[in-house]
Amino acid sequence: MPRWLLLFLPLYAFGCECSYSPVCARVNQTEVIFLGTVLKAGNTEFGPYRFSVDEAFKGIEKETKELDIQGSHCVAGYLQGKQYLILGTRREANGPISSGDCTGSIPLEYAADALVFMRDWAEGKRQQILQGRIGENVDDFMVRYYLDSEHRKGMAGVEIIATQGDAEFRGTTDEQGRYRVVVPKAGSYRVTAKLNGYSPSQSEYTANVEAASCSEQNIGMWTDSHISGTIYWENGKPARDIPVQIIRAACEDCLPREPVKTDAKGRYEFQKIPRGEYIVGVNVTGLNSKNPYAPRFYPGVEKIEDATRIVVSGPKSLANLDFKIADRLPTRTIEAIIAWSDGRPVINASVDCSSQVSTDRLWIADWVSVDVDENGRAVCEVLTDRHFTVEADRLSWSGSSPPVLPIEARQKLLIPAGKENVAVRIVVDIQNDMSATEKPVGRSKP
Repeated sequence: MPRWLLLFLPLYAFGCECSYSPVCARVNQTEVIFLGTVLKAGNTEFGPYRFSVDEAFKGIEKETKELDIQGSHCVAGYLQGKQYLILGTRREANGPISSGDCTGSIPLEYAADALVFMRDWAEGKRQQILQGRIGENVDDFMVRYYLDSEHRKGMAGVEIIATQGDAEFRGTTDEQGRYRVVVPKAGSYRVTAKLNGYSPSQSEYTANVEAASCSEQNIGMWTDSHISGTIYWENGKPARDIPVQIIRAACEDCLPREPVKTDAKGRYEFQKIPRGEYIVGVNVTGLNSKNPYAPRFYPGVEKIEDATRIVVSGPKSLANLDFKIADRLPTRTIEAIIAWSDGRPVINASVDCSSQVSTDRLWIADWVSVDVDENGRAVCEVLTDRHFTVEADRLSWSGSSPPVLPIEARQKLLIPAGKENVAVRIVVDIQNDMSATEKPVGRSKP
């Protein structure tokens, strides 16, 4: 996979945190845009680079034949002899031009659509465009990855409707799943996608497009299928608030989909399930402390190999997949207080409680991790039939944060199996944390 694509994957930043934005959406904020070939690559991956100017679109004279580019944040390294669509910035008027992955520059082989837009833009044919791509049974933010890197086929024939006030503007995806809707003016538009037998990830999207620019919205369309049933306790009463899972039947290492919890009547429903064979159950990958119920599979069997395979062949509803589960297994709490050597509470740690006794076929350990609160306190709720090792983990969530202590020296407390609640205290040496004053953002509740 090209590094520039990795860098632009939303939520999947690998090293450099570059948010993806298409060239047409960057045109108004970018000082210099041209198509060029690398003549000299410089002595390091950060340049400077000497480019020939093959086509000038913005910010440089049409007569310019060659120019130098400085490397900016997250430069992958421009290769000598290769063509790129360069988007460059200047810190001051007529100052040096810098460019890199995060400014939006891309190799020529990935710039076909961008070049069409830039050539029209340079000739004064400036439009407002809503565009994107449609993928089958994939989350919105992963559409580009699956189509570009996994080479999956996009969905043709999806109708796209953009609405502003009472006005509607329509388009249809091509064989590659691309759509392009020209709108008469800048502003905010409501975007919907329709195809018989499929439902989009969201019923409606909001797209904001600037003048002479574009807004991109990739959409995942899901098979309009439904799987539903009711979970009962062994005494026949409905089991409420039970996480029910669905997993592909023929995949040994697949993760289950996000579970759905049963309602007050024990009912559950999965929607938008791709074609295939599935198994429905509780704790489908094995027993763990986070969900202390013995594994059960539709139609109520204890072993996954005995489960009934549920076939989803298209947009259809499969109802009444009911089964019973055993009572909740006993648990206890392990309360941990994390403190500095001077007695102050550690406010940016997490506590790990792990046991090697586990039947989960995807994870080696029965593992619970909880962030501490403002008092340095975290509580793990765990099964009573197994030993647990308790330790403090990293004191922040940044990639450069050091661990609490070197792994081999980190304090670990062994809590034997038992029914009684346990309280422990772990002292951390401040020298081992360079972020001792940092408060984590979005801390989860213990």
